[in-house]
Amino acid sequence: SAALSRRTKADVVLCGIECGDVAAEDLMHDGAGTRFRIRSGHQTADAELPVPGRHMVQNALLAVAVGRTLGVSLEECANGLRSSTLTKGRLEQKVIRGVRAIDDTYNANPDSMCAALRVVADMPVDGRRIAVLGQMAELGGESEDGHRSVGKAAAELGFDAIISFSGDAAFIADEARKCGVRDVTEAANTGEAVELLLKLARPGDVVLVKGSRSSRMEQILEEWSAS
Repeated sequence: SAALSRRTKADVVLCGIECGDVAAEDLMHDGAGTRFRIRSGHQTADAELPVPGRHMVQNALLAVAVGRTLGVSLEECANGLRSSTLTKGRLEQKVIRGVRAIDDTYNANPDSMCAALRVVADMPVDGRRIAVLGQMAELGGESEDGHRSVGKAAAELGFDAIISFSGDAAFIADEARKCGVRDVTEAANTGEAVELLLKLARPGDVVLVKGSRSSRMEQILEEWSAS
């Protein structure tokens, strides 16, 4: 960010966690959202997002910076965040058969996949952490490395089980196995993924479902709920 800011003549407002012109401090995550303090200059305000995730706080700070630039008070910005609603399929939480399901099916790329995995890794969970991960589209020549980076992240973040698919998504499963995830399976289609979930997921577990729009990962949640 600092390097990019040096390349423009425009005024620059830097945003970040614990640093920047507009900063979030004292983050506290729970299963439903994130509480934090916004600092802008010498002013501070308590804020809350109705969605978990450090990366979601970073996105929110950009909105706050726009508001402050347009003359909106910091308190008004904080109130706006508190009452914000998210697009369907963005870290949306549901309970299916006693299992907490995290619906992040809106879209996917390696960075957002890893960010969603970190959100689930930070959640207090009584049971196991399970991820159902579909293919990420439009990565071109970076597809294998991108999918492998997700499998590696899932292992490093301590996921107990991974369900993935064929095609380039198989690289997620392969890398997760190599990095130590013991329970890794590949489904032929969304219906088979639902069958695997019905056998695998138990009350107290948390299940992340994520993939590109072309993977139609939302069908897994719909079929699982209807089963």
